[in-house]
Amino acid sequence: MDAAGLAVGLVGLPNDILDLHERWDSAKDFDSQYRQALNTWDHSRIRLHEWISYAGYDGESLSDDHHIRLDDPDVLAAVKNDFRSISDITNWLQRRQAKLPISPAYSDRSPSDFSTKFLMAPALGHGRNGRMRSSSPIRGFLSWATHGKQFTERVQSLAAIVGRLFDLLPPPGFLHTQIVKLENDTDESLGNEDALTVFPEVIRRLHDLQLDEHTRLQKFMLERREIDSWLNVPRVDQEYDMFVSSRVDGTCDWIFQNPAYLSWQSTAIQTGRVLWIHGPPGYGKTVLCARIVEVLKETSLLAYAFSSAYVQAGSKPDIVLRVWLSQLTRQSTIAHEVVWNHMTAPGAVGAVASRKEMQEALKSILHELPGCILTLDGLDEFERSGNSRGQLLETTKLAIAETDTRLLMVSRGDISSEMSIMKDCADPILHEYCLSDDDVKDDIVRFSNVVVDTKLPSQQANVRHALAHQMVEKAGGMFLWVRMQEPQLEDYKSRAALEKVISKMPKGLFSTYERTWREIHHLGDDDQERAFSILRWAIFAFRPLTVAELAVALLLEAETEVEEVDLLETPSITEEYINRGIKRVCGSFIEVRASELDDLPSSRTIHIVHTSAKDYLLLQRPGAAIEGAHTSLADVRAHHKALAMTCLRLVSNDAAWKLVDSEFRGYAAHEWPYHVRAAGGESPDITARIDQLFTRRPFCFESWRKLFFPEDDQAGGPLYYASMLNLSVTMRIVKDKQIGSLDEVGGAHGTALQATCAQGHEAAFELLLSWGADPNVIAGIHGTALICAIYYHRDKMATKLLDHRADPTLVVERDWKPTALHAAIFAKRPEMAELLLQRGAERSISVADRHGWTPLTAAVCDGSFEIVRALIDSNADPNIPHATSKRTALESAAVNGQMEIVRYLLEHHAEPNARNELGNTVLHITTIKGDLGMIQLLLDHGAKLDLVNRDGETPLVQAVLCKHAEAADLLLRSGSVTSSSTKYHRTPLHIASAHGDAAMVGLLLRYGADPTRTESPSGTGPGYTPLNLAAVAEHRAVVDLLLHSGQSIQVLYGARELETPVNRAAFHGHLRILELLFEGDPKGTSTDKYGRTAIHWAALGGSLDTFDYLIEKGFDPLAEDDARQTILHFAAASGSSSMVQKVLQFPGISGPTQTEAVWTPLHWASRRGDSALVRMLINAGATETSVQSSDPASSFTPWTIAEFHGNTGLISDPSCPLQKDDMPGLAACSNGFGCEGCQAEIFGPRFHCGTCFDFDYCFMCMPTLKHLHPERSWERIDQR
Repeated sequence: MDAAGLAVGLVGLPNDILDLHERWDSAKDFDSQYRQALNTWDHSRIRLHEWISYAGYDGESLSDDHHIRLDDPDVLAAVKNDFRSISDITNWLQRRQAKLPISPAYSDRSPSDFSTKFLMAPALGHGRNGRMRSSSPIRGFLSWATHGKQFTERVQSLAAIVGRLFDLLPPPGFLHTQIVKLENDTDESLGNEDALTVFPEVIRRLHDLQLDEHTRLQKFMLERREIDSWLNVPRVDQEYDMFVSSRVDGTCDWIFQNPAYLSWQSTAIQTGRVLWIHGPPGYGKTVLCARIVEVLKETSLLAYAFSSAYVQAGSKPDIVLRVWLSQLTRQSTIAHEVVWNHMTAPGAVGAVASRKEMQEALKSILHELPGCILTLDGLDEFERSGNSRGQLLETTKLAIAETDTRLLMVSRGDISSEMSIMKDCADPILHEYCLSDDDVKDDIVRFSNVVVDTKLPSQQANVRHALAHQMVEKAGGMFLWVRMQEPQLEDYKSRAALEKVISKMPKGLFSTYERTWREIHHLGDDDQERAFSILRWAIFAFRPLTVAELAVALLLEAETEVEEVDLLETPSITEEYINRGIKRVCGSFIEVRASELDDLPSSRTIHIVHTSAKDYLLLQRPGAAIEGAHTSLADVRAHHKALAMTCLRLVSNDAAWKLVDSEFRGYAAHEWPYHVRAAGGESPDITARIDQLFTRRPFCFESWRKLFFPEDDQAGGPLYYASMLNLSVTMRIVKDKQIGSLDEVGGAHGTALQATCAQGHEAAFELLLSWGADPNVIAGIHGTALICAIYYHRDKMATKLLDHRADPTLVVERDWKPTALHAAIFAKRPEMAELLLQRGAERSISVADRHGWTPLTAAVCDGSFEIVRALIDSNADPNIPHATSKRTALESAAVNGQMEIVRYLLEHHAEPNARNELGNTVLHITTIKGDLGMIQLLLDHGAKLDLVNRDGETPLVQAVLCKHAEAADLLLRSGSVTSSSTKYHRTPLHIASAHGDAAMVGLLLRYGADPTRTESPSGTGPGYTPLNLAAVAEHRAVVDLLLHSGQSIQVLYGARELETPVNRAAFHGHLRILELLFEGDPKGTSTDKYGRTAIHWAALGGSLDTFDYLIEKGFDPLAEDDARQTILHFAAASGSSSMVQKVLQFPGISGPTQTEAVWTPLHWASRRGDSALVRMLINAGATETSVQSSDPASSFTPWTIAEFHGNTGLISDPSCPLQKDDMPGLAACSNGFGCEGCQAEIFGPRFHCGTCFDFDYCFMCMPTLKHLHPERSWERIDQR
């Protein structure tokens, strides 16, 4: 019931009183809930705009400078799916918002200027003509009660999807953004200048850590490609989008109210949960699964696997794990890092992930990313070969146990034996649901009506409805059955004829298959053979063929007596070709699908209509008229052989390569080797065809090579590619014909021997070695066969290569792994490294790759103690630094916390005081980590305590910066001094005080740290004492410690000329700090170099409580500073009307028009841009005056000051009492700096002190204050 109906029908709904009461409770919170929802929506819109700006993708097209990761098709596909979800949610929100009348509280809120087609700004209650709707408040509230929860949930889903985009493609220069923010932010408790003096070390450290964005992205993409290779996921279309689009509106949504589904979804259970939905064939299970995925992936990290495409590609069940991992790594950088770490961890098995490795990686991801969802449709479609399906379930169970992951499985019910694995455990919890006719009855009615309406548009509506009802009665809940009968519904027939057709339709799928198979048997001989060929391609091809590809394949199979088939004889692909040449002969076994992007008949693809149809066909025998009738479709090898022969005929045909665009050529060129493998290898017939391609058709061979191996910059010979494909018979033929040499260089892997090592083809490898192939040829992406074998974890091959004189000391000019020893280290193979050292590899033990890594530094970084020990025992020098970072093996081990390796290196003459490029020693680095055991170990082996890095920092300073009190205590007990200072003139006590680290301050004071020392003993810097820093940052505990350190308050204040702790605390409104300071200095009357006391700074800060406290302490409200400015000037400059009003109450205060000072209070108020403040001063007697400025050269009235500082709100206010200035506008822009004098943001030129790095004046303060610094030079800096 909608809100209006609910409101009208209250009296007549006694049974709904409780529901109404609950809705009214929700309605009472309408105002706050709706405002919060709108804010979330608006925030998501702004974030999406930011994402689009840097990612270079707006939901439709990529910009020229788009994010590099969007070049990955899987990443782009994921992003496109998210944009589709954003569009759907936004459309829903806008429709729903039109039904939510707005309270008057929103009338002053206008829509944001920015909008996109995907995320329009919330239209805050305005109708089509911009007028507020006049719906009653009660109706609006009840509408919110009815729909508010959905509205809020959708807004939250929207925010989650936008957040997912940021997770997938983080902003470039994120670290740089944080640096700029830290440099430019004005903290509430620290002025901008204070932030820079308190945190220069932090800023410098961030700059040191900053990486080049392009380099990081390149590294990420290289890792992405290696992960793809490791997971080995075939590039197939799961057809998820097709399953989603094939759903009829309104169907499948019953599942979201199903008790089993709701229990599976419940967040009350924090353990792994499995929902197994099963049912008979044809019940629309795959479309149901796709619908669930479509809904859940809007708000959750989800990975799905639809099995049918992978089954067709010849994959085994463990492909599901590979698909899940691949999708998760593309959606989450955390998942990417987890998989990369597992892939490169010590003990990794090989170049392709094992089931055990995938289980561990998946489990780690699910622990790192709570709330993940995994879905699997069609496990039953995989063959029951051994226990492969059960092994997948066992692996999945172990991966999701002890997590809150939800697993959805949808299948037929014939995997009950395998599902017992899930039933026999408490974690994960299994929820099982069997589909019934009652579940799908409403959906099958909708589906049948859509089918009948589409096929019979000229029939009357009541006729179509009756016919659809008759089909539903025979369908038995099977959508597939309705779909298979669709061709029989012909619009030219009468109602009676159509009813007769429906009455003769077989009942059930099996009967439908039987009838279709009999119809094929009743065809003529040629049509029977054509049907059999089409079915064979549909069942055994590794991907669905297009109609155009199928037409060429059928032409080749029909012209068996002609060697060179004229491909131009391929018939034109029309609707008639599809209807008569495919559908007519194959009946309902074949489905021809159109893609979303291209509906041309030639581009449509051929599919077996359902897995159950494939199962049926594999049990049948072809008719007697079909050639080879003794062979059933179940003879897999025989049919793959037939397909391989057809593919080889095409690629051996010169004409196929001379055509600009030859259909079927791409499939034939890429898939014939896999059909040969599936056929059991090189039979005599297949060998003859391959021989023809490799040795007798050079034009065809070269054309095929370019298409199949496009990455090969240098072409390999026939022997190389025969070795790559493990075609041992063809290898012998090529060798016997003396085509090319045994060690001919070419191809990505350089030589035939390297190719066999990369692919792991042992038979071809043994054959090449027996012929005398040279293992020391340097070529290819890995350099040598030995390096290649080690990299791909082919230990047997590597050992055999060493036995055949492979040289382990060869150096290859590559970016990385230039030697076999490097390869063993990067592959994390300690046994292989030891074997190489035994075979002479120690002669290359000091070779560094192009990135500066020696075998020892690489081994340390990988954390392999066994390899480090073997290298050190083979006389590796532990003190050779990295070429660029100057980091030694000892530092790398210390950074990684590898105590065992550090101890071993120190015991074997590693230098503990060596410095890296930043001047840090190992003790510096270890102190930053706060590793007490490592610090003590280094000290025991001669590490020096007080060496400084290039910023003048000792290890103690590092401990203080990182707040490692225990590490600092250990260093101090060992003799570290507290008096050392950084190049910023900071002692450890300064840093601890600025950070508010009371425990550290107390520790340093106990060890004799001097609390009176200023930052700049020479007097050229800011001159803060620790007390200054603590007071400014409002660190009360630290202030208390310093005040009780035994030193007088005057000494603790230091010789700060421009600011005192009291003044700064007054400015920032730190009342409690003031109270502490006055306890140590009851008068608190220190005056700074400006002649300002705390009362001036309190007025400028705008804190009334602090101001009142100082008045109580006896501060003179009539005091003027050296520029003849009263507290009224400062109150006006604060922009606080309350402060100005309070100051004006003091008798004897100088009038609002103070002529002694350069600028009047009215000028300062105009600078702030507050109309009320300006009116208050004018009402108090202020008059407008003009001040002549020399830089910028102009006369400034209050109006001009307001205009200069961009206060358009003031000067455009019709009630503004200021006199408009007719002089040309002097509007300036902010340059992001603050003024040391007035503490306001600087507009226009800034005047920078040449002595201090953080001291600037604005043009209003410069004339009156620069005389206070006669010893300083000033630089005028224009805005940018």
